[in-house]
Parts: sequence; C-alpha cells; structure tokens
Amino acid sequence: MNVFLTLLRIQYKKCFVTLSKSLAGLLAALLLLTGGVAAVSYTVMQSQAFAQIKVAVSIPEGEKQTRQIAQFVSAMKSVQSICRFEYMDEENALEEMQSGEVQAAIVIPESFYDDIDSGVNTPATVYLPENPSLNIQIFAELVTNGVKMLQTGEAVTYANILEVKEHGAEYGSGKVANMIATCYMEAILSRGSLFEQEICSSTGEMDLYQFYFCSLALMLMLACSLNFAVLYYKRSNTVEQQLRVYGVGNAQQAFIRILVITSILWVIAMGICMITAVFSETQGNGFLILDGTGCAELALLCLSVSGFIHLCYQYLPGNSHSVVWFLIISLIMILCSGILLPLSYLPKWIQPVGAVLPFNLWEDFMGRVLFTGCSTAHVIRLLVYTAVEFGIGALAIWKRS
Repeated sequence: MNVFLTLLRIQYKKCFVTLSKSLAGLLAALLLLTGGVAAVSYTVMQSQAFAQIKVAVSIPEGEKQTRQIAQFVSAMKSVQSICRFEYMDEENALEEMQSGEVQAAIVIPESFYDDIDSGVNTPATVYLPENPSLNIQIFAELVTNGVKMLQTGEAVTYANILEVKEHGAEYGSGKVANMIATCYMEAILSRGSLFEQEICSSTGEMDLYQFYFCSLALMLMLACSLNFAVLYYKRSNTVEQQLRVYGVGNAQQAFIRILVITSILWVIAMGICMITAVFSETQGNGFLILDGTGCAELALLCLSVSGFIHLCYQYLPGNSHSVVWFLIISLIMILCSGILLPLSYLPKWIQPVGAVLPFNLWEDFMGRVLFTGCSTAHVIRLLVYTAVEFGIGALAIWKRS
C-alpha cells in the first residue's frame, strides 16, 4: 500500500511539474484558439445571416389611415427582420431605387384605404430591380405570400357577403364583412400559435454561447492532456522489475495513471465552471449554475476523457514523440467534430469519422450537465463508451504483460 501511495504521489508530482512549466503556453494557445473559433463562427454566422433591405414607401399626404397601417406593419418583428421602411414621395422613391440606395419601392395610390373599405381592390405597386439579389428575392416571395393570404381573407369575406345578400341575415353585409375581417386579422396576427414551435439548430438544445463554452473547456482539457505523456514514458527494465516485486504490475500502474489524469481533469473542469459561474453571478445573467449533481457528472465526463487519453498513450511510442502524436489525434478529432469549421464545408467522409470519435459525445454530455439537463440514458451511453475505451486500452496492457 505504501508503494502504491508513493507511486501515486510521484505521478502527481510529474504532472504538476510539467503543467506548471507549460501553463503559460497553454493559456496563450487557449486565447489564440478562442480568437480563431470566434472569428470562424462570426464569419459563418454572418455569411448565413439575412441582411435587412431598405424599402421606400410612398403614401399620399391625405392617407392617414394607410400610414398608420404601414407603421403598424413595419413594427412587426417578422417584418423588421426582413426590411426597413423609409417614407418618401413616389419620385424620390424611384430615383433612390435606381441609384441603389433602396432595394425596393412600394407606391400607394390615392384613396387606397377608402377604396378597400368600400370593397374596391385598388392595387398598390411594388417595384423591384431587374436582377434582384437573394435578399430581395426573399422579400418579393414574402410579399407574394402576404398578398395570397389577403386574397384568401377577401374571398371568405365576399363569399359571406354574397350569402347574406341572397338569403338574408340578421346583420347587414357591412357588419358581416367587418366581423369576418376582424376575425381573420386576429387569426393571421397570432398565426405563430397555430404551429408547433421546433428549433432546428446545429448546436442542438444549447445556444451558441453554451456550445462554444463546452467546446473551449474540452479543448483546454485536451491541451492539458499533452502533459500526461510523461506518465507513459518507458521505464528501464530494472525499475519495472522492482515495481513488480512490490506488487505494482501493469494493471496497477494503469489504474494509478487513470486516477491521476481523471482527478486533474476534474479539477480543471471544476475550476473553469466555478470561475464562469462566479462571473455570470456577478453579471447577473445566470449563464451557468453548478450544483452537486453536476459536479459528480463532470467527474464521470473526466473519467471518459481520461479513458481516451489512456487508450491513445498506451498505443503511442512512450517517449517525447507521443506528445506530437496525441496533438495530431486531438486536432483531427476537433476538426471532424465540426467545431472549427461546419461539416458542410468539409468532405462528406469526415462526418461519419466525427460520429465515431468521442469529442461530440463529450460536448453533448457536458452541455446537458451544465445547461439543458442530463438523463439516465445519456449517462449510460457515456458509461458504455468509457467501458469500450478502457477495454481497448486493456488489450494493450494484456499484450504487454
């Protein structure tokens, strides 16, 4: 037992010495990696974001009701995400559209509101460029869909008015039309409640900040794992024989290494989470709240990561070159996970490779532990994967024995 504890203390000492020497480099690498991930994600998000277009709206001076309706429509969030209205006369609207200052123009004719109120469908004119960009095409498509929805409402109103005129009713046709139009507007303005809200996101149930927090935390843990190569450097035959004399064989040495790696990774993970939790508490945003169950589940995550590290180093040369090889393996795993670059930008064969490697599994588990909630099924899945890692690592120990 004394030999076991002494060897455990020596292994901890090795790790702390190497970690202290490489701490500055790890922090610098983390800052560079954070900046790179932020730059790539910002570029990708901007390339996929819908750019708001400017729309010139020409409304005659006397059309107060029409202007109120236009202001009401422009205040809707769904409209604000697509375009921004700028009010001007028809001549200026067409001139600015030709010069490219606005991307579309809507011209409202005289007595537009009165005509519609009296049942005359006076059309408004929408001007679009000859070769519209994608944003303008989407705007035009949405305008077309809006017109079709209004036509549907008008058809219902006119059909009911015709029914009233032919067969008679308790109310006049004007009151029936107003009632149907009001019901239609109430339905169309709350149309979001008619659909089941499902969010399809590449980050799963996490938002973008939670996703990249888990990614950076795991990448820092992998960066620190480069220092664990010292635990697997080959000893001389004399030292190995002496350890066996004291009852410390390959299996016991593997257990000590896994214990050391898991505990250090858990301290690193807890440090990251506690610093983030304190910072989020001072900012009052509630980004991260850590409880006792989360601490235990993070220990399970660190055990899985240590199993992967142990597996890799068991099959690596056992010298200084092991660090380089483990760095290459980690970079390949991160690249195939789709964090630095979306998988759609990479060759198709990378996606199944990323599904086999454990980084996405760790990230999903960490996100569920810290943010979205972790179920028993996710714990079992991680335990199964961890058991596979230790099983493959045990084959190397058995072969060496």
